[in-house]
Amino acid sequence: MMSLPRVLCFAAALIAPLTLAEAGVSKIERIVITVSDIARTERFFHDGLEFETIGKKTVIDPDHARLLGVKDAHLQILTMRIGSEVVDFAEYDQKGKAYPADSRSPDLWFQHFAGVRGGAGSAVGMFCSPPS
Repeated sequence: MMSLPRVLCFAAALIAPLTLAEAGVSKIERIVITVSDIARTERFFHDGLEFETIGKKTVIDPDHARLLGVKDAHLQILTMRIGSEVVDFAEYDQKGKAYPADSRSPDLWFQHFAGVRGGAGSAVGMFCSPPS
């Protein structure tokens, strides 16, 4: 017999395509990755992966904090782009719980994203060429 969480997940998987189609969802505008150090994140993605910074803002909005379940949160948002792909990185002023030290990529809390850069050759070249 399936547990209630498995039944709910199964039901959601069956209903989700209908809900998305009915809602008219055609694309994901961008993703948001929560980070612990926005300045370090910007240096890594700009200097190491050639992302371009296209915006920075501070969000101080009680409704936004309530929506996310983070009481009185102030949020720094860094918006970066590579090619036509845009990603937001968000740092909360209230630090949360760190990822477990033994985290691995298939863990449910591990966040992944891929940005289209132009071609595999240029991406490989960026990592295989000596630093300038």
